[in-house]
Amino acid sequence: MHKILTPEKRIEFTKLVRTTKNIDEKDRLRAVLAYDLGHDVYDIAEILQVSESTAYNYINDYLNNNKIAHSPRGGPIVKSSAPLTTGYVSKHSFSWS
Repeated sequence: MHKILTPEKRIEFTKLVRTTKNIDEKDRLRAVLAYDLGHDVYDIAEILQVSESTAYNYINDYLNNNKIAHSPRGGPIVKSSAPLTTGYVSKHSFSWS
């Protein structure tokens, strides 16, 4: 068995699985919980329907960095020299025919 969680962490992660709305975070938590119970990475990947490398990464991210949350993705950086303008449309600018 791979006991990597304290009983307190196991309780905390079990509660988080039930409350978080982020699917990636749920999968990460489930992978760590399953690994802690002694399941191997192949079985965890099959159950979560992710690749073995993804399941392995989830577990290693937790073991090495205590990471259970998904890294936020940055949006595209817009480089523009034109100033941003906001438009204003009054309720009287439309004519209904």
